[in-house]
Amino acid sequence: MTILGYIQLGVEVMAFITAVIFYKGLIACRWLLWIPFLLYTCVVEITGAYFETVSANDKNYWLYNPYIIVSSTFYAWFLVHNAVMPRKTKRILYFFLFLLSMGSSIWYVLAGDPTDLISFVLNIGAFIICILCLLFFYTHIKNPSQYKSLTDVPAFWMVAGILLFYTGISIYVAIYKSLADANIKIWGTSIQNFIPQVLSLFLYTAIIAAFIKCHRITKYRLS
Repeated sequence: MTILGYIQLGVEVMAFITAVIFYKGLIACRWLLWIPFLLYTCVVEITGAYFETVSANDKNYWLYNPYIIVSSTFYAWFLVHNAVMPRKTKRILYFFLFLLSMGSSIWYVLAGDPTDLISFVLNIGAFIICILCLLFFYTHIKNPSQYKSLTDVPAFWMVAGILLFYTGISIYVAIYKSLADANIKIWGTSIQNFIPQVLSLFLYTAIIAAFIKCHRITKYRLS
């Protein structure tokens, strides 16, 4: 495992710890589900890091493929949950996401290859999540809330990080095989690992910033 890999893991663990410390703010923002999700993320990443050190095969697709389905579903749910729209519209979108999640899970169990990246599912999930990110920004701009500006909305920073991450991942998946064949290393990390790790650093830094913002706003309201 490279230094960048340890940094990525450290930031992810820090995001989980921040969520636990500021759990009261998460309750106020109705974000409490982030705690079990980030715990699951840390378990996956730590397990992947362990198998990377004891095995010559550092892909661990059998571990990360299910995580792709779970994380894509969770991020999509979060985006719909925080968008400003009628409840009926949200319920329709929730049902649509449920069908996609179940369909992806059933497909992976019956026809998926645990030794290869489920790029098809990842691309579909990334496309839907990017659209939901834009929908989040649109609904908040169209329907101003009690916040002075969009950047004051706690979820803004998180959604910005999610959009950046999945936009980058979409491009990454499209050129993945070319990157794997190129055998390029940056700071001792292969290019096909370097790109998602850097994107993850941006994502989880944005998540930490959102938790802190949520905590400060909740503390201000209670004071």
